Amino acid sequence: MKLPRFSIAAKLYAIFALLATVTVGLAAVAAVTAYRHAALTAEFGAIFRVGQHIGRINGGVYALIMETRGIYLAETAEDAQDHAAAIAKFNERVSDALKNWQQALHPDDVDRFREISGRVRIIQDSSREVVRRLKDAGLASARQMASFDGNGSVHGVLTNDLQALSRLYSQRADATYAKINDGIVVAARWMSLLAVIAVLLAAAGVYLIWRAVARPLARITGITEAIAAGRDQGEVPFRNRRDEVGALARSIAVFRDAMRRNDELNRTVVEDATERARRQEEMSVEVGRFGAEVEATLAELGICFLFAQKHHPALARIAPIRKALGRRTIFNLLGPLANPALVTRQLVGIARADDAPLYAEAMRRIGISRAMIVSGEDGMDELSLSARNSITDLDGQQIRSFGIAAQDAGLSAQPAESIRGGDAAYNAAALRALLTGATGAYRDAVLFNAAGALIVAGIVQDWRQGVEQAAATLDNGQANTLLHRWINYI
Repeated sequence: MKLPRFSIAAKLYAIFALLATVTVGLAAVAAVTAYRHAALTAEFGAIFRVGQHIGRINGGVYALIMETRGIYLAETAEDAQDHAAAIAKFNERVSDALKNWQQALHPDDVDRFREISGRVRIIQDSSREVVRRLKDAGLASARQMASFDGNGSVHGVLTNDLQALSRLYSQRADATYAKINDGIVVAARWMSLLAVIAVLLAAAGVYLIWRAVARPLARITGITEAIAAGRDQGEVPFRNRRDEVGALARSIAVFRDAMRRNDELNRTVVEDATERARRQEEMSVEVGRFGAEVEATLAELGICFLFAQKHHPALARIAPIRKALGRRTIFNLLGPLANPALVTRQLVGIARADDAPLYAEAMRRIGISRAMIVSGEDGMDELSLSARNSITDLDGQQIRSFGIAAQDAGLSAQPAESIRGGDAAYNAAALRALLTGATGAYRDAVLFNAAGALIVAGIVQDWRQGVEQAAATLDNGQANTLLHRWINYI
């Protein structure tokens, strides 16, 4: 039968669980012993106190008999009165001792108490009668009780009973004390045994940690340092273990195999770096040529197109990824902020109006003096004719937000479908038609956004003026002329 292999954690948990169990056992033994010791000590104390009460009763009864005889033998009434006072005092003490004994009475001693207390009360009553006669009829009458006094025989029987009872309580006290001693011995043996087990378990835990954890980890650490330093140490030990150390050893073996392939990877990296440097050089030449063309176009015509992938080569590498994602990303926001022309006035459209305040703050921090961030409530990232638009306006250090609709600029609302584009040929034809006098939703959308750009540029003060100036530029043919000049230039 193949025994299961436990992990180091399982072994340590088992040891700690047993150690905890032994600790609980020690606590339980201590608690039971303390409880039993307290009970036996209380019982021993009760027996001792009963013995004291019996001694007081025996002494009090003897004193009553002696004081009664003192009255019989007194020469004068005054001497007899002293004995009478003593009788009253001893009667009170005997009564208190009987009461205390009754309160601490053992159930087995009820009959004995009833019998002994009866005899004691006979002696008490006899002494009280002598005192009563002394007070009422004088010393002679009290002396007459001597001929009827049977206290001597009663006292003899009572003395025998009390002595027997004292021996009984002495035996009980000895037995209780023996139980206390036996309990202490048994508890000491159990606690010693449990303590030895606890020490053995702790030693087993220490040995397990040293043998199964500390020693293997020391060897594995040395091999790991050697592998990291480039010195192959052969096979990693402890790989066949099915515990945590084995898992670590297998991980180090994987690390060793990776390091063995490191030279090949380094060669590949060097080759890739060389090829990348060559491509970077070619791209730098292309960027320089493109930048010169853009600067010339801007200088002569007052217009240019800045293709981000040409001015920022890193964007060219992620273009396929952005295209594959098919949705807007953070790069849609980064483009206007990374404008290579370092413009200080911008009209920027974004899809989410919630991003506009943060975007305006970013533009303010990079030194843009005037900007308008626009977003249509229908989700368009430009000024929309089909819905109200949210605008965040940056003017110097001040940022404010407001809303505007096409009607506020003197334009009519149009559905979004009315300006939906198509392929490149369709869009080019629509642009030429616009520049040659076509009217409709496309023209209104251009006028609306051009008005925003004119306000940002500081050319006009309000939206209606911007729409009128943009319309005049279209109608007088200036825009169409510029387009043809740009095409011919390129």
